[in-house]
Amino acid sequence: MPYCPECSVSVSDDLSECPECGASLEPVEITVADTAEPSHLDLDRLEQTLKSSLSPTFEVLRPLGQGGMGAVFLAKEPALKRLVAVKVLAPGLAADRRARARFEREARAAAAISHPNVVRVYAVGETKRSKLPYIVMQYVDGPNLEEWRLRRGKVGERDARRVIGEVAAALGAAHSRDLVHRDVKPSNVLMETESGRAFVADFGVSAALSPTHTDETKLTETGVLLGTPPFMSPEQSAGKELTSKSDVYSLGVMAYQLVTAQLPYQANSPMGWAAAHMHDTPTPTGERRPELSPAIAHLVDRCLAKSPGNRPAAHEVAKGMLPSLETEVEWPPPGLKWLQGRAQALNRIGLVAVVGAVLATLALTFVPDVLRVPASWLGRIQLVSQFAGSAVQFDQRVSDVAVLSMFFWQGTLVVGMAMLLLATIAFLSGAFRIVEKLLRQRRLGWRMGTLCDVLVDYDGRSGLVIGGTQDFASLGEARRRRIIYARRAFNLLIIVAAAWIIAVFLAQVVLITAGFGSGALGYALFDGPDAFLILAPGGVLLFLASATRVVERQLMGPLGRRHSLEAAAEDVSHWYASLQTDIRRTPAIPDERHIRNMTWGSRLLQVLAAVALLVFVLNLFVGGFAAFNAAKFTERHSPRTVTLLSTLQRIDANGPIDSAIAVLTSYAPSKSPIPEATATSWLRSLILAEANGGLQPYQLELSSFFNDDEAFITVFSRAQRGAIPTDTVALLRSLALHSRTIQLRRIAHAARVNVMSAIETSGDSALPRSPSYSRRIMEAARANALAAVFDVYQGQPDSAISRLGENGAIGEQLLSTPDLLLNRLATGLLRNHALLPLASLERTQNRTAQSARLRNAAHHVRLGQGFGGMAGLTVDVADLDRFRSAVTDPRVPPGYRISWLGQGWAGLCAHPREILQGPSEERRTALYAIADSMGVEGAQELLRISELMWSQPVTSEMGGQPPAGGWARLVEDAFLGPIYRLFLCSPLEDLR
Repeated sequence: MPYCPECSVSVSDDLSECPECGASLEPVEITVADTAEPSHLDLDRLEQTLKSSLSPTFEVLRPLGQGGMGAVFLAKEPALKRLVAVKVLAPGLAADRRARARFEREARAAAAISHPNVVRVYAVGETKRSKLPYIVMQYVDGPNLEEWRLRRGKVGERDARRVIGEVAAALGAAHSRDLVHRDVKPSNVLMETESGRAFVADFGVSAALSPTHTDETKLTETGVLLGTPPFMSPEQSAGKELTSKSDVYSLGVMAYQLVTAQLPYQANSPMGWAAAHMHDTPTPTGERRPELSPAIAHLVDRCLAKSPGNRPAAHEVAKGMLPSLETEVEWPPPGLKWLQGRAQALNRIGLVAVVGAVLATLALTFVPDVLRVPASWLGRIQLVSQFAGSAVQFDQRVSDVAVLSMFFWQGTLVVGMAMLLLATIAFLSGAFRIVEKLLRQRRLGWRMGTLCDVLVDYDGRSGLVIGGTQDFASLGEARRRRIIYARRAFNLLIIVAAAWIIAVFLAQVVLITAGFGSGALGYALFDGPDAFLILAPGGVLLFLASATRVVERQLMGPLGRRHSLEAAAEDVSHWYASLQTDIRRTPAIPDERHIRNMTWGSRLLQVLAAVALLVFVLNLFVGGFAAFNAAKFTERHSPRTVTLLSTLQRIDANGPIDSAIAVLTSYAPSKSPIPEATATSWLRSLILAEANGGLQPYQLELSSFFNDDEAFITVFSRAQRGAIPTDTVALLRSLALHSRTIQLRRIAHAARVNVMSAIETSGDSALPRSPSYSRRIMEAARANALAAVFDVYQGQPDSAISRLGENGAIGEQLLSTPDLLLNRLATGLLRNHALLPLASLERTQNRTAQSARLRNAAHHVRLGQGFGGMAGLTVDVADLDRFRSAVTDPRVPPGYRISWLGQGWAGLCAHPREILQGPSEERRTALYAIADSMGVEGAQELLRISELMWSQPVTSEMGGQPPAGGWARLVEDAFLGPIYRLFLCSPLEDLR
């Protein structure tokens, strides 16, 4: 019999108004809008009604709240001494047949589900007088999920997985009974305070999925939407037929909000929410919370798929979020623990064998020439033995290179063969043992595919992939199957590649040894086709194996790496609280300062370990390059040393500088008693720029005049005949009268000039040492030579000869300085502006013999060629006789000898130990002893300066002093010094 929705008085079916209070008795249709704002209920009256109906079985204590369909009261069951919740239908809805049926459906649906995460129903009934339906259910003491989330702030991943997994498990239990919740949202999930367990409540709007329920009363009609807009699925928003995947979508929205603290969509109205669910694409969960496990983020995103077919089932979400003994596949299977991951060890052994086979194949294919025996080898040895002196030394270089090639070839072959043989034995032994046990397990009934999956499980997660649990619950079955196939293919290809290379290599060796194939002692054992047959197929298989591993990584996506949950403070306390014994005492939580100190200590240890590893690798790298560079240095400098020895022999035989000076003696100007300081100041004013107190510069470029003797002969002949243009005569007159030319002539008559003092820094106006001073001296000498042409034009050949003799005197002064640049300037000046012009002038005067002597001296005076291999004379520190005789030879200008002395340090480039540690004590002692015997002022100091470049390159380059000790010296000696010496010994530095 119907009831009045206002006063709950029984009325007949044909009445439209209540006879007691006049309230309308028309049925009310419940929609989203109706449930959003519940009508006012008289809770006191409902409480009194329940007390009279439930007593004495239940004692109603107080109201807990009200909703769209009624109110909930807290009650106590004295018999069982437990608290229960009593949900009663609102009087205004009790008269509605559909609302009453919906309320009764909630009771039946909830009672049919037996799950630890679903609120249990204890009893169903009606009040005595008002006939209001009520449900007695389990009381959950705690907030709903929304209140729980807001209280905690950021929810940890561990708690989020537990809550989402428990809700998914509850929904999975309902879906297994063909029931859809239809209103999954945080307010319908209750969190028990004591245990933290999640309970799903309010199955009142669930609908039957099974065809057996089609004859029951439908709770909704077309156009009526039940649910909460922010959590409704796209098909639910569109009013379409719902399935279990609709609950999964709502669960995904709730999970998204739980882990990111915000909803995936934003809207202001029910229609806006519906449009967002159907059309908008949410920001991926992983972008909103990057530290979240990729598997969890991917699973939440799958739950939010627009198409129901792309969403996982509720039980799959439960397996991914909350793995347990019931949801996980036992892995490895019983009795197969020994087999797990064995393929990975077998693959590593196989790769070692492959590397050994490759090294051995290359060694047997590319044999060095020194091991090949040509038919004329005896004749070559006899021919070489006929040479003497430097040729024998040159042949020694060839022998050293042969020994070095032999060493590398033998080392490669021995290492490759050892790796191949040992790894092959281990590979075959392991493979036979695995095959034997596989066959034994196959007899027990295990499928070969399962055994292979255990065998190739290199990371212990193949069981998760097969069962679709934990991280891999977010992947579809087809994708997981492809991952398993990729793992099988990778290991199969590696094993086949190793087996191919090993088998074909051994077969080739056996065939060649048996006489089937080319090759003989002294030649390459394998030819090109043999090496290709061994290496090419194996290389292709290894490439395919790498490709399958790449495919596997792509299929796994972000799951390719393991993810560890980040523990929160409550996780630590819960773990210690869960211990049932006192074996471990709960530690005191360290303060922030202690944690910070521990963190810094850990970082310091990591930095020290990284530095130690870097030092080891760097030393290994530098040491290897030092040995290689030493071998290349001897190979590169041996022919240069041969050329150098020939040049030194020419100097010993001819004495070119002394010969040139002797020839120029008769042309030398008379010396005047000019003080040395005065002559030095004249030279300084000559080489200074005008802005710094020097003389006026020349107004034309003089570098291109008279660079060969034929040009001098032509010019002097024309000058003698008076066949010089007028403008040229004026130019030559201006050069003869130029202040710099006159200054040069004055300096030439000085008995002594301190050239080094003139070019060194002196006060604020002096010119720093640079190549510019040599250019100014050369310009003045060239101008003086051109003035000699003017004297010949004037009919004064003796004056011309005097000028050229003055140039020779200037060159002789420069030759006495211990400066290589000045010595080179002097030899060029003597040749081009004294000897050759004098030879040409004497020829024009028909003094042929004297002209020949001058030209011969000019030919021999040129030095500087063939001196690049001087370091080769100091490779053997115990035998420096030839180096000492060259450096101490007084017939060689001191600048050259100082330069050669400095090159004595470069001999260390032939010794790896000296490259790493700097010049040896034996080298220092020998070079400083030679410097003492040179008789050149400042030789010791110049040798010390050049030593700094090889021992402390950083400080010497910066112009500072080497550090006395400490970390700076240690770093420089251990790292910077060897690296810089490697650079000095490199081919790029041969241009020095």
